[in-house]
Amino acid sequence: MNFSCERPFVLYFILLVIPAFMISAVRNRRVPEGVRLRIFVRSLCRSLAWIFLTLSLAGISWGTYIVPIRKSSAAVSFVIDISNSMMTPDGPRGMTRLESAAVYARKLLERMDGIPVSVVITKGQGITAVPLTDDYAMIESLLDSLSPSLMTAPGSGIGSGISEARKSFPQNFSYAGRIWVFTDGEETDGSMEAAFCECIRDGIPVTVIGFGSSEESEIVAGDGVTVVKSALRENRILEAAEKARERLRIYRLDTKIEFLNSSDSGSAVRLLAGTEGGDSGFVSYESKSVPRFRLFLILSAVFLALGFVFSEFNPAAFAAVKKSPVLLIFACGLFSGCSEYDFSASVKLLRGTVDFQRGNYRAAAAQFASAAESAGNAGNQTVLDYSVYNLGAAYFRLGENEAAMDKFNSISAEASDSIRYSAFYNSGIIAYGNADYQSAAGYFRKAVETDSSKTDAKINMELSLALTDAQTVQNQSQAVPAGENDDYNPQLEKAVFERIKEKDRNRWKNSGASGTSDYSYDY
Repeated sequence: MNFSCERPFVLYFILLVIPAFMISAVRNRRVPEGVRLRIFVRSLCRSLAWIFLTLSLAGISWGTYIVPIRKSSAAVSFVIDISNSMMTPDGPRGMTRLESAAVYARKLLERMDGIPVSVVITKGQGITAVPLTDDYAMIESLLDSLSPSLMTAPGSGIGSGISEARKSFPQNFSYAGRIWVFTDGEETDGSMEAAFCECIRDGIPVTVIGFGSSEESEIVAGDGVTVVKSALRENRILEAAEKARERLRIYRLDTKIEFLNSSDSGSAVRLLAGTEGGDSGFVSYESKSVPRFRLFLILSAVFLALGFVFSEFNPAAFAAVKKSPVLLIFACGLFSGCSEYDFSASVKLLRGTVDFQRGNYRAAAAQFASAAESAGNAGNQTVLDYSVYNLGAAYFRLGENEAAMDKFNSISAEASDSIRYSAFYNSGIIAYGNADYQSAAGYFRKAVETDSSKTDAKINMELSLALTDAQTVQNQSQAVPAGENDDYNPQLEKAVFERIKEKDRNRWKNSGASGTSDYSYDY
């Protein structure tokens, strides 16, 4: 159902109903029975009105709807299975499946012409090793270091890697994400089907590239004792994709889930052809949660009116008002005389959101700027915060990163946690793209402090810190006279991947998956 509450602390105000009922009961305990009933009904209706008003302010949402979005070009996430089964030496020229996957991925990078790429390594669980970047040197260094020892988690969670790759594409990102999975199809947790469903909902195509032979080979599992048989499980992958499409057939989405055998002629050409968007671009989809504050506001107004009807309604007074159309006109003018600036800011914010969803970012930026000015004049801080953040998001989509960063940094400290988290996270993405890894780590740290439940900010913070250390080592190494090969820097490579391995070891050290029996499933 995707239930969420933006401001859960507001729900505590519901408790005010209890003392209000107690005070009403004490004050009206001596009134006649008929009057007491009317007072009880009035109190009940007003209490329900207060409860629904509180729920509206809490920002409760449930349910989702699919929004089609046209995006300009492609970005790709490599999901590389590094489980022990990928060490089976049944690849071309006696290479292991993992070595074959590394060679295949490197050949793809040579022909991708600057397309942003992220890398997710998966074993028992997926982890983003390299965020989206067009600097392929770091990715190639990672491909040279692929090994099951990079992660200590047992098992093979291909679906977890796909879900992590889906999260590696930021929400405010103008590229259409694509996921390429390098695996033999051997998984131990059965999570591929659920991961395929998530990608279909978000409009992210997934292509699984199979490595290995269809004939089974004996390998030793992760415990070093158990012998199991492993092969390329093409049927298992196709079955999971078909089940995912069947579960979501009601949405009528055309997101592709494909399988390619790496040994088939032209498989790489088919992959690269999917990244050429041309002028028409890509149509992607995003899952949006449905806010329910309007529903609760309507219910609050209904019960408030019912409380008035049951306790304050006077037929004689109504007849008198009915004969006076001047009073009715005055009442209509009173209720329609909302704050001009507040109403105007909300309308402009809504118009800007519509333009933003349509991809007309310049028009959206103009609407958001006008909404921020109106909200500031009216003193509506909530609308002002939303307008400033959306203005920064529009600048970000237009490639005006400095202006976007300025808007994100100007959001007030009183803004909601969701806005502040998104602002810090997007600021970190911009700083990371500018190779300012120290500032990026600082922004990601602030995002974690704002909402510690989000794992993306934690992982990006660790990667930024690792790159900061690596950058320091590289700067120090530049003081040494150049050798015969200036392009290769072993100190930089060692610093980056020793940091990744250390973080991963500390993360899973106390995971509770003790004993050798669990590692027998790691193949």
